[in-house]
Amino acid sequence: MRELHNTAPDIIIGMEGAPGHQRNPEARGSYEMEHPIFLKEYAEDYQGPAYHGRTYGGFDYMTARMGGVWDALLSEGRRISIFAHSDFHSMAKDFWPGEYSKSHIYLEQETQKGLLDAIKGGQSFVTHGDLISELEFIAQGENDVSNSTVWVAI
Repeated sequence: MRELHNTAPDIIIGMEGAPGHQRNPEARGSYEMEHPIFLKEYAEDYQGPAYHGRTYGGFDYMTARMGGVWDALLSEGRRISIFAHSDFHSMAKDFWPGEYSKSHIYLEQETQKGLLDAIKGGQSFVTHGDLISELEFIAQGENDVSNSTVWVAI
């Protein structure tokens, strides 16, 4: 991911962080056992929980793990968003597109450029099941920080 982002930071702006198949009763949001998410030549490097694409609360292991891949990329100052999608094949394992998994993006302009600008600017969040429909985060200080990066520890 780092090499891709270093090579093309204006193109590598996000990743799938909350996969489809959220209705799957055996493995919510899984990537399926038939399609492990590694290359055979690197199998020894991927013996951990993400071996077969297991999810945590419906989120990809790289997204959900504190200190994991996405967290590390963000801590390096990289602006990489995550996305949720509907991987619809049948009602047995999938919700209809837009029914459960959603990527919310705040647009200033409803254009292709506006969409990319919003994603690159971190103006998005993802949800499962409409638990959150709006999100606002405000940082205030003594000085004008309107064009500053604010680091928050929770």
